[in-house]
Amino acid sequence: MAKNQQVIVTITLALLIIIAVVVVAYVNLSEPTDQEQKDTNEDNKIDQTPSVFTWIINQTNTETIFNLTELEELNSVTGQGRYIKTKLLPDTVLIEGAHNYTGIPITSFLNEMNDIPSNYTLLVTASDGWESEYSMNQVNGSVDIYNENGSVIENNTATMILAYKIDGQYYSEIDPDNEIGPFRIAFIGDDNPITSSNLWSKMVVSIEIIAQP
Repeated sequence: MAKNQQVIVTITLALLIIIAVVVVAYVNLSEPTDQEQKDTNEDNKIDQTPSVFTWIINQTNTETIFNLTELEELNSVTGQGRYIKTKLLPDTVLIEGAHNYTGIPITSFLNEMNDIPSNYTLLVTASDGWESEYSMNQVNGSVDIYNENGSVIENNTATMILAYKIDGQYYSEIDPDNEIGPFRIAFIGDDNPITSSNLWSKMVVSIEIIAQP
């Protein structure tokens, strides 16, 4: 009798060990690896990226909101542009290398809108609250263009765009933390113009049109 009980206990313990091994193996197989979890988190970040941009007309207090899909349905352009760290001049010339930027010319937005004042400035606001102001001349491309040595070139212009892609990739995909995108101001042109880095606003969420006297 005692021998039978010992056999039963032994069998029970063996079964428990087998069950425990199966459970541990199942859990390990079911849990994603660190890389899989990281990839999932990154995908969620991309899905949650608020790729929305707002135009505001100050004098009529109207707002027009565009999502990324709506922006792409407008007349997009692609071109090259570079910027120079003007705060370092003349001691150091530091130029950001050329990239292809895709976006909507700011003048195209303005041409499609009603009630645009004859004289205005644009107030560009970033997601962190940073504001940059652009004159009407700058909006129309009249900005300082630099050469490789950091000197201003005469009689050159650039096209101001609201960029949503760099080198064919969406900012919302390559910049899920919105450190630059999902939209930014860029200045492009046929001759790969070099403009001041101060003009290249990033993390853009809205542009306000402010009437000037």
